[in-house]
Amino acid sequence: MGIDTVECRSRERAAVSLLVPAIVFAVAGVAVYLAGVQLSDTTDVLSVRWGLGEALSGLLLLAIATNFPEFVITTSAAAPSSGAVRPSSTGWA
Repeated sequence: MGIDTVECRSRERAAVSLLVPAIVFAVAGVAVYLAGVQLSDTTDVLSVRWGLGEALSGLLLLAIATNFPEFVITTSAAAPSSGAVRPSSTGWA
């Protein structure tokens, strides 16, 4: 087995190992796009149903929906049972 054969096999492994994350990234991108379209359509329906203007409903509903994941992450990290934030590890106590 020569050096060229080893280099060729390592390049093949690198190409295969990069293919899987690229496919996952593409699928996730499509999922985010479809969720965004659904969220926008739902916001339009709720604005008509509740009698809100499009600008106000977009401001309120889309802002809440897009910031909700950050709220959940912060709340769960700060929960006393999570152990993610400990006063003794910050040097305050």
